[in-house]
Amino acid sequence: SAILLFFLGFVNAIVTVTAQTVLQESASDDNRGRVFGALNTMINLAATLPVLIVGLLADLVSVTQVISAVGVGILPFAILQNEYIRRYRPHLKNHMAANTETT
Repeated sequence: SAILLFFLGFVNAIVTVTAQTVLQESASDDNRGRVFGALNTMINLAATLPVLIVGLLADLVSVTQVISAVGVGILPFAILQNEYIRRYRPHLKNHMAANTETT
């Protein structure tokens, strides 16, 4: 359990740093504050309802079942997102690959 949490935290850090880097490089200097302000606002708004729902579900069933269900729900989304980037936004995949090669 602790090993899984460490791994998930490590992967989350990689994803977050990569996403923040892409945003910083893509946003102009004039708009960077607005972009990150909007991003943080949307993250906070989007996180409110799921936290409430998951909390209620964890009380009704078990925490393990809720975490497993969330994981099963996120996996297809990740696969579909990867396919979307591969098909319709290949420049993003090329951009991400170029950034990983230079680091």
